[in-house]
Amino acid sequence: MARSPKTKGKEGRDRTLGLARLDDVHAKLVWETQQFMRWQRSPRRPNHPAMYMAQNAASTAWNMGDWLAAELDFEKGWEKASRLTGRSLKGIGSLQEWMREDMNLRSCQQIALAVKHVTLAERAYEADFQTVDQVFDIYARFEEDGHTIAEGHAVPRQLSVHQAVWLEGAFRGMYDMNFVLLGAVTWWRDVIANLRE
Repeated sequence: MARSPKTKGKEGRDRTLGLARLDDVHAKLVWETQQFMRWQRSPRRPNHPAMYMAQNAASTAWNMGDWLAAELDFEKGWEKASRLTGRSLKGIGSLQEWMREDMNLRSCQQIALAVKHVTLAERAYEADFQTVDQVFDIYARFEEDGHTIAEGHAVPRQLSVHQAVWLEGAFRGMYDMNFVLLGAVTWWRDVIANLRE
């Protein structure tokens, strides 16, 4: 296998179970996000399927940086990427710095690293970040297509809402994981579209 000039290691696309391009990984992220949104509406307590899909989607969103870096290495596209972003992108480190400027991807990074490693390196640990799972009692009827129709006499139902929480700083706030994951999907969609022009 060929060695990538900027990323360390050997080419590994022959062991990805069919993922070959950045676009393939983006499609995986879209699917995982859709599955999370579907499962999040479940009354299950605890809602492990939604939790697992949120973890998978966050990991995919963050790991797409590795796929983009590999693509830029093999296509010698770092200069083009730098022009398009207005940044000096020279490798995975500067690419990840740029990615972390987006609150959604920064949240995905924290989730992905915590799920994978449990213990985060000091340089990667964000003390003001956490995730929570809040349960709300709602009164609504759920349709199969995912729309909610409010009803005055509906049976109460508990809904689990997974959230990313930034306690301090520029991103301070509570963000529903739907918002975070859809934001990551959109960010990557736009990056890929700009690089393909």
